[in-house]
Amino acid sequence: MAILQMPVNSDNPFYTFTVELENVTYGFNISYNQRADRWFMDILDNEENVLLAGIPLLTGRDLIGRFKNPSLPPGWLVVMDTTGNDNSPGRNDLGVTCPLLYMESTT
Repeated sequence: MAILQMPVNSDNPFYTFTVELENVTYGFNISYNQRADRWFMDILDNEENVLLAGIPLLTGRDLIGRFKNPSLPPGWLVVMDTTGNDNSPGRNDLGVTCPLLYMESTT
């Protein structure tokens, strides 16, 4: 099982990127909500149809596993706090002390 670090960062409060996960291209919108002091993620298919929207980037959980959409990536998306404090990423932490990781499925 491979673990991939997603190309996230805290430089901009909103940005997009595409990435190939297990031979399928997905789009990601990443946005910071100042009021909630939290980062959120949308996942899109290769035709820019929204598969999931407004998912908070929280540590310690599989961000997409609870959704039963066969169009979603089959692996696990998790945010890890490398400081060991299990904090979810604040405005300047995403991609710095809190990377977003994709763990490939075993199928």
